[in-house]
Amino acid sequence: MQYTIACMGNHEYPGVVVFDLDGTLVDTIADIAAAANRALNRLGFVSIPADRCREMVGWGTRVLARLALEHTGGSTDDESVDQLERMITDEYTDQPFVDSTIYAGIEPLLDGFRDHNIILAVCTNKSEPIAQRVVHTAFGVDRFDAVVGARPGRTPKPSAQPLYECITMSGGDRDSALLIGDSDVDVRTARAAGVPVYGAAWGYRGRTHLETAGADEVFDSPEEILNAIERLALC
Repeated sequence: MQYTIACMGNHEYPGVVVFDLDGTLVDTIADIAAAANRALNRLGFVSIPADRCREMVGWGTRVLARLALEHTGGSTDDESVDQLERMITDEYTDQPFVDSTIYAGIEPLLDGFRDHNIILAVCTNKSEPIAQRVVHTAFGVDRFDAVVGARPGRTPKPSAQPLYECITMSGGDRDSALLIGDSDVDVRTARAAGVPVYGAAWGYRGRTHLETAGADEVFDSPEEILNAIERLALC
């Protein structure tokens, strides 16, 4: 049976839902900030407050390294950024899930999608091995059909490439895909891929940011999306 999704928006009922990771499924900022600060401290720089670090994530570790150096007054030449990027990656690989937490309401939301036989996947700019480790630690190895992250040869979001690869690897179809994320990076990725996007206002950027970025719908909590799914099933 093909559902319409007038209850949620003007798109077809999704066959695959792709989630961003940081700020959407899991609040990882404490562990990211800790790793970045350990790396910065090793180089003699001061630590960055977690709230400031939250504004630096979403574009991958290299951008985080560059922004961290800008914030602390360090050089942002390629060699310096390369060095800090490697050090942050090493630190984060050692301790990727110490103080990270799954957002309230995410588990029931995932169950709700599964109840409607929707494929679930994750597409993030976090290093793919670390992303898979975080996802598997938080949700187990069988919760998602694919976990796609940054790796050599793959252009990061907002390129459509990782989203396309994620949808294909999950066994889904891009014509029935939906992306859920918390930043303009996710909105731009969805637009590049021709996929609808829902904004997770509970994440790192908030409602105004997502509305300004042009998300198709913005939800303040996972429960709101779950309620929309249940209404949709009755359409």
